[in-house]
Amino acid sequence: MISKYIIKNGTILSVTDGTEKKADIRVRNGKIIRIAEDLVPEPDEEILDAEGMMITTGWVDAHCHVGVVGDGIGIDPVKHVLCQGTTYIVEPGTAGADNFEEYRENLRYRSDLRYQAYLNMGSHGISGTRIMDTEGPQDIDENRIREVYRKYQNEIKGLKIRIDDKFCFDPEYMLRVTRKLADELGCSMMVHAPRCRLPLAEVLSYLKKGDVLAHTLSGKTENMRIFDPEGNERSCVPEARERGVLLDLAHGTNAFSYEIGEKAWSIGFFTDMISSDMHHNNVNGPVYSFASVISKMHGMTGLPWLRILQYVTVDPVRKLQLPGKELEIREGAAADLTVFKIEKGEFVYEDSEKTQRTYNERLHVRYTCLNDKIYVNEQPY
Repeated sequence: MISKYIIKNGTILSVTDGTEKKADIRVRNGKIIRIAEDLVPEPDEEILDAEGMMITTGWVDAHCHVGVVGDGIGIDPVKHVLCQGTTYIVEPGTAGADNFEEYRENLRYRSDLRYQAYLNMGSHGISGTRIMDTEGPQDIDENRIREVYRKYQNEIKGLKIRIDDKFCFDPEYMLRVTRKLADELGCSMMVHAPRCRLPLAEVLSYLKKGDVLAHTLSGKTENMRIFDPEGNERSCVPEARERGVLLDLAHGTNAFSYEIGEKAWSIGFFTDMISSDMHHNNVNGPVYSFASVISKMHGMTGLPWLRILQYVTVDPVRKLQLPGKELEIREGAAADLTVFKIEKGEFVYEDSEKTQRTYNERLHVRYTCLNDKIYVNEQPY
């Protein structure tokens, strides 16, 4: 813990209105007490030099597997998340009802990382010992799901299913059962379906306002692509968005294709949020870090940095209604800051198919300040 620190010489960017100002930020015991130009450092005050860097409110990764102890998929919340600019995550159903309490203790007590979680419909969640979340109805304990959800409903956002044949015994059954239970509990659903054999229209028909379809730009199966074989956006996509269904990126190991993303962008489609789907198997590529995913989306779309940063701050907070997340850097608020550079050069990024693109700008995180802790990014990406 660092009780006294000051961030000098940085440029504060408001993600809500785009205004920029050169100012220093003074933090005491985890609270921002002063924002002003040319603050004079006090004795015993830790100094972070942010010359040439931008400062925004901490980033939100709306699909990031931190996971449970020994699950084989969860990543280190400090090294791979907090050190790299993310202060709030949505944990996408790594744990089920049988191991959610182990999961939350591992996450909640190991770091200051804030989160909302989805509860996997399969009792054991995404386990390192089995491939399928649900091998049959016996893997779904509805009474236990109700019990865990109601006990931790301030932390659990909704219910998660993976409905590719690789992960579940019957996609239609899982959609029906999850929809019914989510309605009963008054919560949302998150659906993983990049290789699902069902048509996209059928999958989306089960989703309501606030529900999330992950891995939207995967393109693994033609029937799940957002556009038809003629290249036109399927009518079910704007219809779903009109009723409030959220379409997320969730890049991951196998769930983002430049071919699909560029084609979607050419017809005016982009996801509602940018998220990484980071887990143990992709932090050494093709994901690497949340900043890499953000930089990739900036390169692919050509959107201004402000709009790209809103996809990882304003949009997930407002669309997912995430509690306890500040969107403005202000005096009196808890420190929740990402300090980063916009670097210029030639940066090569791969998609999930190992296709490469070269872009001329990227984000590189230097510091993450959360409450009375400072996290330093030691990674080159």
